[in-house]
Amino acid sequence: MAIEIKEKEGETSVGGAILLIASFLILLIVIGGFAYLQFSALSKNEKRISELNNTLIAQRSEETKQVETQAQAIENFVNDFKILFTNRSKLLAFFDAFETWAHPRISYANLSLNAETYTATMTGTTTDFKPVIQQMSILKRQPLITNFEVSDAKASGEEGAVTFNLSLTLSPELFK
Repeated sequence: MAIEIKEKEGETSVGGAILLIASFLILLIVIGGFAYLQFSALSKNEKRISELNNTLIAQRSEETKQVETQAQAIENFVNDFKILFTNRSKLLAFFDAFETWAHPRISYANLSLNAETYTATMTGTTTDFKPVIQQMSILKRQPLITNFEVSDAKASGEEGAVTFNLSLTLSPELFK
């Protein structure tokens, strides 16, 4: 024979009520602690870390600053080279054509070539004014040159050397 023990409805044990209240209080403490850490302590630590990073940046050594400057210069050089490398086929066409235009007694330096505006500027050096005049005659006959300008032509005391600046406006067909 089995004996059934039933609790009366509406009656709860005191121990069960205390356990329920204690569990609820522990849950509130855990949630409160998490919220404190999440919103207060962590944000203070993040601010402190940010302040320390700013202090470290301000205290960089001269060597570090110099290395960063050198790295920036190298980055600029690489970017310039990248532009040249991507436009190399366009630029090669210019150099092939310029080789046929250039007077053999004139040496050119300081070449600046812009494939976007179709312009080239350079400095020429020769022994006297005759090759400069001949160079101008050669450039007038070139269909890929839309305009040119010779400026700052002057003879120096060094064995009669003549220096001048040459600016070319080129046809867009040259860079296709």
